[in-house]
Amino acid sequence: MVWPERVRITGHRQVNDMIFESDSGNPTNDAVTHSGGIEEVSIWIDREGTWFYQGHEILRRDIVRLFYRNLHLDAATSRYFIQIGSQRCYVSVEDAPYSVRAVQPDSSGDRIYLQLSDDSREKLDPETLHIGSDNVMYCRVKAGRFLARFCSSAYYRLAESIEYDPLRAAYFLPLKQKVYYIGLCAAARK
Repeated sequence: MVWPERVRITGHRQVNDMIFESDSGNPTNDAVTHSGGIEEVSIWIDREGTWFYQGHEILRRDIVRLFYRNLHLDAATSRYFIQIGSQRCYVSVEDAPYSVRAVQPDSSGDRIYLQLSDDSREKLDPETLHIGSDNVMYCRVKAGRFLARFCSSAYYRLAESIEYDPLRAAYFLPLKQKVYYIGLCAAARK
């Protein structure tokens, strides 16, 4: 794929120019400034945790990691935005901002580690596991700040450890020290 010059990014300053302003210092044609100075641009994260800008996948992992490090949730509007310095722009999120790409239980059976779409690795908080609509598994990541959707391969790897309790008619994840029942969101109960 040949990328347009404005999408072929070589450094963080160009990222800032690409998202927040044109070469003239004015907002880019695809940006709409809303009250509060936050710009609406064509950046989104699909359900697999892949980032896009103006319809093109962002292939540079360093740029994706930069965006993840600067990703925030506006509690008042429930919208995600990137903030780099004093500049902000909204990010559309198709499902969850993070994707669990791989699952790795530790050898003790006490912990499970997640490989996330920002290339980080963190311990699963099993109390946050839940099933959404279409039987999709989710959990909270980044100290509970963000929702993460399990990709198919990670879900099937985790499912190897999940058991069913017929007395409670519920699924659970047994770890060495405790059993964690997996909740259903309201949409999944329908």
